[in-house]
Amino acid sequence: MAIKFLMIIFVIFLFLTAWYFFFALNQEKFLIFNISQNDKIKPLIKLTAILLIIMGFVGIIITFTLPKMYNFITLGVSALIMTYFSFRFTSLNS
Repeated sequence: MAIKFLMIIFVIFLFLTAWYFFFALNQEKFLIFNISQNDKIKPLIKLTAILLIIMGFVGIIITFTLPKMYNFITLGVSALIMTYFSFRFTSLNS
């Protein structure tokens, strides 16, 4: 039961992160960076937000239908998504 509760919290954080990314698309700044000057950053942010939403829904399905071991899929894939975003964002801002 504790793993389901923690996975629900993790999925909520995925949705909140995706919401923040969509919110940042309408702003000129993302964290401390000015994203209005670089046209390649906005599609990256949008793609990451969409992938996080998809992983959130997949995570909910996995949490309630599959054994506990499959929750690592949600954790691993969402970590890979955020790692890809971090590396691409860093390379686009250098």
